[in-house]
Amino acid sequence: MRAAILPPPTTLAPQLTQFLNDTKPPERFVWLLYQRAIRLAAGRPKLRPAPPVTITLPSAVWIYWQNLYEPIDRLAVAYGNRYRSSYILVFGLAALALAFAALGVGAGQEALIAGGCELASLIGIFFVVRANVSHNWHGRLIAYRLLAELCRKQQALALFGWSLKLTTPMANEATDDPLATLPRDIWAGWFFNAAVRAAPLPRADLQGTPLKSAFEAVQISLVAGQFDYHARRQHDSEAAAHRFGQLGRAFFIATVVVVILKLGLLLYPISSSGHVGNDRNAAVVDIIRLLRGLLPGMSAAFVGIRGYAELELLADQSAQMQRLLTHAEAMLKHLDLEAPLASEDVGAKLLQLTETMMQDIKGWAQLFRLKAVETG
Repeated sequence: MRAAILPPPTTLAPQLTQFLNDTKPPERFVWLLYQRAIRLAAGRPKLRPAPPVTITLPSAVWIYWQNLYEPIDRLAVAYGNRYRSSYILVFGLAALALAFAALGVGAGQEALIAGGCELASLIGIFFVVRANVSHNWHGRLIAYRLLAELCRKQQALALFGWSLKLTTPMANEATDDPLATLPRDIWAGWFFNAAVRAAPLPRADLQGTPLKSAFEAVQISLVAGQFDYHARRQHDSEAAAHRFGQLGRAFFIATVVVVILKLGLLLYPISSSGHVGNDRNAAVVDIIRLLRGLLPGMSAAFVGIRGYAELELLADQSAQMQRLLTHAEAMLKHLDLEAPLASEDVGAKLLQLTETMMQDIKGWAQLFRLKAVETG
C-alpha cells in the first residue's frame, strides 16, 4: 500500500515532471504521415473522424474524470503520431539511400550528386531517430495511453461508486533494490492512484431516471464508443496490411524484372553508332542502376512498415475486443435497472469489463515497448 501512495523515486521523477508540464505539440504534415499512409492503404484517403458524442451528466465525478482524460488522450495521440510517422520516415529515407547508393557507382558529377543525396538521406535517418529518442516520443505514447485508458475506465466505474484496483509497482525479487528495475512509466500508476484519492465522491440517487442516465452514458462512451473504434481499427489494419504486402511483392517482382533486363543488356548490348547512341546507352544504364537500388528498397520499406506496425496483430486485438464488447453489451442490456441495488450489479459487470479491457491495453503496451525506433 505504501508503494501505491508514496511518490515515484527520484530517478523516475523527471518523467512525472515532464508530464505535468507537457502541452500538446503542434501538428505538422510530416508527423501525420502514418495516419495518411494507413488511410490511403485502407482505401480511406480522407480523414473521417468519428462523430463527437456529447454526454452531459449532472455529476461532478463524471466531469472530473473527463477533464483528466481529454488532455492526456490528446497528448497520447500527438506523440503516437510522431513516433509512428518517424519509422515511416526512417524506412522511406533508407529506400532513398539505397537508390542513391546504386546510382552513385562510378565517377563524375552525377556520382558526386548521388553520393551527396545518399549522405543526406542517412543524416535524415540519424536526426529522425535522435529526435524520437531525445524527446521520448515512444515512451510518452505508452505512458500517456495507459494513463488515459485508466482515466476512461475509472470514469465509468466512478459513477456507480466502484473503482479499478490500485496500481502498485512490481518489486524485483532478484535484487536488493525494489526500485532498481521499475519501468520508466511507473509514475503513471502513481498519478492515477493520486487522482483516484482526489476525486469527488459520487453523490446521486442511483435508482430510477438518474441510474438510467448514468447507465446510458457508460454504454455510449465506453461500450459503443470503443466498439466503433475497434471496428475502424480492424478494417484499416487488415486493409493496410494487405495493401502493403501487395506493394512489397510488386516491387520485388519489378526488381527481378530489372535484374533480368540488366543481364539481357550485358549479353546483348544495344547497338549504337555515334555520340547519340552512346548517350542513349548511358541513360538506359543509369535508369536501370537507379531502379536496382530504388525497387528493392521500396519493397523492403513496405514489408518493414507492415511488420513494424504489427498491423495483423492490431487487427486481431480489435476483433477480440469487438467480441468482448458485444458480449458485455448483451449482459448489460439484460440487467434489471428497476431491481433493488441495481447499481451494484451494473458496477460489478463494469468492473469485469474494464479490467479485461485494461489487460488488453497492457498487452499492447508490452508489445510496443520493444518497438523503439533505431538506426539499425
